[in-house]
Amino acid sequence: MGLGAIMMPSIAAAYSRLSREVVSRAAPTISAIQQVGGSLGSALLVTVLTNQVADEFAAAGRSAGAINANQLSTIPSAVREAVAPLLATSFGHVFWVAFGLTAALLVPALVLLRPAGPPAPLAGAGPRESPG
Repeated sequence: MGLGAIMMPSIAAAYSRLSREVVSRAAPTISAIQQVGGSLGSALLVTVLTNQVADEFAAAGRSAGAINANQLSTIPSAVREAVAPLLATSFGHVFWVAFGLTAALLVPALVLLRPAGPPAPLAGAGPRESPG
């Protein structure tokens, strides 16, 4: 929800500072940056989650082992009740890591903000004459 609310205004702000001639080159560049950034961010958070789950299970004296999503639905309810808090703690840790990364990236984003100058003139557009 938050990422979606941030991406469109930031992309619109980036495009608003470009001349018409370079917008066609900027679009694929911004798309590539989004995809690479999303992939790296996802990989980082999955790595943090995996390590946190292993640490939580080890601290509780349990083995995380190799569990896939299909096996999670067949866990007996007694075991599920025992591991649910461990998983909740792990996911909570990952959310705090994501929050910290977002806060850290807010600093360069604020530094990059600069007052908008006058809009770039349209190619071939001359001064407007008032009707009269």
